[in-house]
Amino acid sequence: MATREEIVALFAEPEFNPQNYKGETDENGLPHGSGKMKYEKRMTKYWLGYSDHSVAPKSYTGEWCHGVKSGEGKMTFYADDCQHYSYTGTWADNLPEGSGVLRVIDARNCESNTPCNFVAGWREGRNTTIEFGKIYDCQWREGLKQGEGICTLEDGRQYKGEWEDDKLQLESCSYVEAKDIPTLIVEIHHEGFDYRRRLVALVEGTEGEHIIGDVLPIVQDKGFSDEELLITILGLEGGALKYRVEAHYSDNDTPVYGVISVGQSIKHEFCKKCKATIYDDDYDYEIVRSITIHYK
Repeated sequence: MATREEIVALFAEPEFNPQNYKGETDENGLPHGSGKMKYEKRMTKYWLGYSDHSVAPKSYTGEWCHGVKSGEGKMTFYADDCQHYSYTGTWADNLPEGSGVLRVIDARNCESNTPCNFVAGWREGRNTTIEFGKIYDCQWREGLKQGEGICTLEDGRQYKGEWEDDKLQLESCSYVEAKDIPTLIVEIHHEGFDYRRRLVALVEGTEGEHIIGDVLPIVQDKGFSDEELLITILGLEGGALKYRVEAHYSDNDTPVYGVISVGQSIKHEFCKKCKATIYDDDYDYEIVRSITIHYK
């Protein structure tokens, strides 16, 4: 999570360069009224209320007050893993303030337009946000999900739970409309290179295939590969669920089989060796996917 100082630094105006600005000015030549400012690329990693992206301001078009972003305006961002990233809404003292919309088009061309509320650059209060096909309606505090909330899946199912520092607390997780069937909570951790993500999903313990996808794509050899996890419930035997796990994004495509009982947690790991090219230098790294299955 970004600190208060980092949030302020992210949106602060650099030294004014008239060549980067077109619009109205005050008596001192500073932006005042309506105008557009372009910014040089300077990638930094900050929390911006959508996900943990490396972002930096690209342009701001809107209202100014003596060199300070103030009023209605739109800022677009350089983003390391998105085609488009922008915030349109109200501003005060160079920071998002009040209501606005975050628009994101990710690497897979999936678009989301998320209404949100900001206080001094941080998401605050009750907000609805769309992340990788899931709709979260929950409380925010200082830019993080905090307290109770509801997540709506792409198929319309909903689960509720408690969030603490943006992490769903597994013991609080359950379907909004309780069903008299077994439920698995699948917790996935992805780590490797400059990449770290956690995903929590609910899986009904009914026989058949359950695909967990729409996870942040990984850049590999200048291409994108969607991570998908396939869990197949093989049946219920003596109160225990038999299952099979397949991770398509892995060096070893061999399925893993398991049997899990109520109250039990089982962990599996899948690894993928990758190579990245940054400024003509090649880097070898490994992505580890830790998958923990909890049976409520």
